[in-house]
Formats: sequence, structure tokens, C-alpha cells
Amino acid sequence: MRIADPRPTDLSTAERHLALALGVQTVVFAGAFVVFAWFAHPLLQFINTVSLALVPGSSPIPDNPERFWFALALSMMAMITYIGAVGWWNVRRYLPLVPVLLLSKFFSSAVGVSLSITQWCPAYLSIPFSDFPIFLITWVLYRRVLRGQRGSSAANAG
Repeated sequence: MRIADPRPTDLSTAERHLALALGVQTVVFAGAFVVFAWFAHPLLQFINTVSLALVPGSSPIPDNPERFWFALALSMMAMITYIGAVGWWNVRRYLPLVPVLLLSKFFSSAVGVSLSITQWCPAYLSIPFSDFPIFLITWVLYRRVLRGQRGSSAANAG
């Protein structure tokens, strides 16, 4: 996103809805970045406490996150925060980046479900509980924008 990029004012309803969702996600992702970077240990403790209360006897998430994966998780959070921010600012110009965000949220949800099952650790379900709704809402809004663009193209061509 560059300051020189004008923010479109003539957005369709579908584009406005997607831009708003991307704006909200930008705030959420930026907050998650801060939590992941500086409060990872308390977050894991909280998730484990809730999980063990809901499913006594289950395994907790290990409290020793490897720094390599930590760095990758932070870089991914920075990337999707950027996608949300530029999409919020100019949804038409940056619409091609939305599938990257969708892929990220879908894949993290699938891995969270898989880890929950294979490790018998329901705490990993915190991942799809947070990420799958983001995927689903963004996917629905993204599809609406694409349908609207196809409809406008067909109307302009005819």
C-alpha cells in the first residue's frame, strides 16, 4: 500500500463488505501479531487451561514453541495483516491477494483439526475455531465481489 494509491469511493456493496471485513481482519491480525510476539507463553497456558477443563485428561500443547516456527508464524501474521490492510484500503486493486489470505486461514484450520485428532489434544481446535470463521466469511465476501465483477463485465460487454 502506498500513500499515493487513491482509495476508491465508488465501491459496489460487495466490495464495501469485503473491504470492511479486511479492515476488521487487519486489526485482529495486528493484535494477534502482538500477542504471538510478546505473550505466546500466557496464550498457550490459557488455551491449555480451557482445553483441559473441557476435556480432562487430554494432552496440552507443549509449552516450548521452537523459535524457528515462531519466526515463521510471525512472518505469516505480518503478511496476512498487510493483505488485510491493502485490501481494506483499495479492495479492487488488491483483490488478487485475497486468495493468499484464504489459503492461509483454510490451511491453518485443517492443520489444527489434524493436530487435535492425531495428538489427542483438543486445545489445537483453538486454531480452526478462530481461523475457519475468518476463512468462511472472507471466502463468501470474495465470491460475491467476483460475481459482481463478472456481472459488470457482462453488462459492459453487452
